[in-house]
Amino acid sequence: YGWIFPVHADEDSVRFNVGVGLWMDDTGGAHTVADYFERFLAQDAVAQAIDAAAQDREKPIGYPVALGLWRNRVADGCVLHIGDAANLADPLTGDGIGNALTSGRRVAEAIDAASDAPDAASRWQHAYAASFTPELQRSLVLRQLLTTTPAKNLATRFLEDLAPTLGTRLHKAIFGEAGYRDVWGDRAVSPSRNPPKRS
Repeated sequence: YGWIFPVHADEDSVRFNVGVGLWMDDTGGAHTVADYFERFLAQDAVAQAIDAAAQDREKPIGYPVALGLWRNRVADGCVLHIGDAANLADPLTGDGIGNALTSGRRVAEAIDAASDAPDAASRWQHAYAASFTPELQRSLVLRQLLTTTPAKNLATRFLEDLAPTLGTRLHKAIFGEAGYRDVWGDRAVSPSRNPPKRS
């Protein structure tokens, strides 16, 4: 995916952050982040317009995305983590801005309701567990199921031919129009477990 965010503006200019993201598993050969970034600049009309009008360009820098974890501590003593610092990016899509903004609001609510710093940390950890953990776990399971290209192709064919309603719900969840809970309903999600091997 690609993004274009305005990050600073004054009377003379606007500074933009333009970037792309892709899975590490999908890199290699002609599929590096740099190659994808060049294709994005060449094919996206808005990126082309910004690039053509640019007065200054910085050297592109790559960063790993802090994806959601199955279990996660977001409160460490008096430090309350939000956004990328809390590993809140969607494990399936890599999108992080929605969860970052929501986590900021939830931390502010925890601080406002707290009697002291430990209480704020406890409230934020509980709020995280209630609102973020279920969605991140559902996303992690979907990512496990859809990691390989054949699995993605098979799932696409199945959803198009046999379960178009499920496909619509999954599409809405991936693009942030609904939660992953709406794909599967409110059933609990558990990680895949392999039985222990006997020797």
